Amino acid sequence: LGLLLNSTASALDSGISFAVYATPEKPYIEINIEIAAASVTFKSVDSTHLQAAVETLILIKQGGQVVNYEKYVLNSPLVEVPRNLLDVKRLSIPNGEYTIEISFQDVHDAENKDSFTSPLKVAVGDNIHLTEVQLLRGFRADNSDNPFTKNGFYLEPLPFNFYDRSAVLLAFYAEIYHSNVGIGDGNY
Repeated sequence: LGLLLNSTASALDSGISFAVYATPEKPYIEINIEIAAASVTFKSVDSTHLQAAVETLILIKQGGQVVNYEKYVLNSPLVEVPRNLLDVKRLSIPNGEYTIEISFQDVHDAENKDSFTSPLKVAVGDNIHLTEVQLLRGFRADNSDNPFTKNGFYLEPLPFNFYDRSAVLLAFYAEIYHSNVGIGDGNY
């Protein structure tokens, strides 16, 4: 018998943010996910460690057709006290108009679910382009092979898109493409 910790019977509390970026070959969507520790069930793995697991399904749809998807179980690390689950996924997607649907289900509690749906427009062209702004909880220099590392920095996302009163730094990340292309008729 394992210990199950879930402070409430309320719905799984997920925060999601996404932004469209591009490589020289193609655009992609980066999806940042955070699951609040108090809203998911942590199960005892051994005498000192707990772990939570959330089945995650990401669908990118155009009309009724799925054009890209990701289905996986998001496992927390082994912890001594519950903490938020954090994840990032990147899916390639061509220019166009889509719907993004994300659903979550607590592996240890079938009734504990959450879902998210939003329109998604991908329009990265050959002109100057500023991506959506990604809010950050923090950042630091880092060149490791980590999914949260980008352009020499570890970027800790803020998927709930909310800075609480203890925040002392308002950090964000965005990319600019084709900045060598002039703006307007005068090419300033």
